[in-house]
Amino acid sequence: MKNIYKNTLLIFFIAFPTNLKSDYISNPILSIGLSALVPGTGQILNGDYKKGLFFLGVELLALNQKSKYNKKGKYFIQQYENYAMDYWSVEKWLKDFYLYKNPDYEIYSAFVNSGPDLQYCNSNGEYCDDDDYFDFWDYSHGVDFIFNNQLYSYKEIGGAYEDVCGNEMEYGGSCELYILNPGQDPELIDSYLVRWTELEIDDNGNVVLDENDLPVLNFSGLEAVRDYHFHEGIGKYPEFFSGWIDATLENSTLEIRNGYRVPITENKSTYQNLRNNSNKEFDKEELMLSVLFLNHAFSIFDIFLSSINSMPKIDVNSNVKYDQNLKPTEINLSLKW
Repeated sequence: MKNIYKNTLLIFFIAFPTNLKSDYISNPILSIGLSALVPGTGQILNGDYKKGLFFLGVELLALNQKSKYNKKGKYFIQQYENYAMDYWSVEKWLKDFYLYKNPDYEIYSAFVNSGPDLQYCNSNGEYCDDDDYFDFWDYSHGVDFIFNNQLYSYKEIGGAYEDVCGNEMEYGGSCELYILNPGQDPELIDSYLVRWTELEIDDNGNVVLDENDLPVLNFSGLEAVRDYHFHEGIGKYPEFFSGWIDATLENSTLEIRNGYRVPITENKSTYQNLRNNSNKEFDKEELMLSVLFLNHAFSIFDIFLSSINSMPKIDVNSNVKYDQNLKPTEINLSLKW
């Protein structure tokens, strides 16, 4: 776009450097066409330098500001995408999805629908039988993720997730994403039911155990599909909340925004601020686009009015001839412009 404007201006000032009192000046189509392409050039062609420079100045200023806001918007996009890569984990999202199913904490109410009594569970368990804590597949948004080059949708988790996290789904808590089958040897691979992760294996083909004799899991093959919808979702919807690294029952707070209960942590708040900064810059860019559109429209309209006013006036004369009986026999009509 900038090159088009530069080339247009260059051609314009080469073609009409000195003698503007030419046939071009009386050509309204040319003037309107120039103003449609580069506001102000049509006025300059017609010798109206003040208006022309004004429209041209507005155009160049708006283009410059639009470019600046676009660059700043993209800068903040890079910032919040990098921040999400560092502080949001699909591993933790899968593990802690049901962590907040605990009515002892206020944040619990952000993940449930209250029952018919319209009251959320409390620590005494007075209302706990009728609340509806959402499962993965109950939401209208969710994370799509890749495990070992295979794409999984949150809608596809269903029974596979329940195989290893069924207890947490019922009672709340953090899921280890594996199950040791009863009576099996914890050092043998076949003893475990594992979903969306892999067991660390030693050189002898045995499962690597930590100091608590629990298997060490490898999540290197697990990642979220980090597209536009993902980056919008982790800052907006509660179903993404468990993926934030600092999202614990103790660190999380509950805010009421536009009537919605929103779970918040420091990481999520920082991320939201970065996204808001990006959106503000792109809103400013949209404003500059509106300025450019109006500048083109006003420049064209001004040239149109000037063309009408500069058109030669038409003088119409008529002459009626009569016969001896005073009856009109001839009418002569003349036009002068």
